[in-house]
Amino acid sequence: MIKDNKVKVDGILVTHRHFDHVGGIAHYRKKYDTAVYMYKPEYEDMKRKHREDHLLFAVDHWIESDRELDFGYTVLQPLLLPGHTNYSLCYYDKTRSLSSQVTPCSTIPSVPSRIIMVPPPT
Repeated sequence: MIKDNKVKVDGILVTHRHFDHVGGIAHYRKKYDTAVYMYKPEYEDMKRKHREDHLLFAVDHWIESDRELDFGYTVLQPLLLPGHTNYSLCYYDKTRSLSSQVTPCSTIPSVPSRIIMVPPPT
């Protein structure tokens, strides 16, 4: 879908540490030559609880829960929603006011993946 629509992937935003959400990060990071963003407390929690999972991928940018991510064409506000994991994050798209994205396992609409990828608007 990404290749067919000629979408450039500007980042992979990790919502939480569960394997079904981080297992494919290295593959997609390389495939789309893109950066990985993750909340450091969630990464540290992953290192403590799942000792090997943190070795699956590198993190390029640490997310701060009180700092917006500005990709130029969209601004995402990380929201800390503990429960699914201790440090689960969601991302609210302030540019488009997409409140439907505010769920722990959400993805940007139209991208069928458990890894959040931020495509520019078409």
